[in-house]
Amino acid sequence: AHVLRSGQCGTRSQGISLWKLAESGLIVYLENASAHFVELNVELTELFNMNVSRGVQATATGELNMHSRDIIPPMHGMVVFVAAAMPAGHSYRFTSRFLPRHDEGHGPAHNPPLAEPVDTLHSPFYLDGKAGGGGAA
Repeated sequence: AHVLRSGQCGTRSQGISLWKLAESGLIVYLENASAHFVELNVELTELFNMNVSRGVQATATGELNMHSRDIIPPMHGMVVFVAAAMPAGHSYRFTSRFLPRHDEGHGPAHNPPLAEPVDTLHSPFYLDGKAGGGGAA
């Protein structure tokens, strides 16, 4: 609920809303109130002095980044990631793109994979019939 109250809806289309909250880092939340699956691709690059909740990788030159691809079912919300800033300054570059899909597609629904057996922070959750917004992020 904090992301919806204090964050900004950066993109909204066809019942799909991508919310961002930049308080001491960055939280990204997608709310899919549509009747379609949604594919969300996110890049978090040029990371400096941040702790990220999902799959950070290092390049050969030592630059840290996170690339994710998630399929979110209809009428579900998902916290995509939480990036917490460390003391003494931080920086990052964020880009995202989502598109409605008619099915969940082939292959894994989440890359990097969610934690097993249950990822309580990142697993998609049902929006309780609140079409058009108002989930629980």
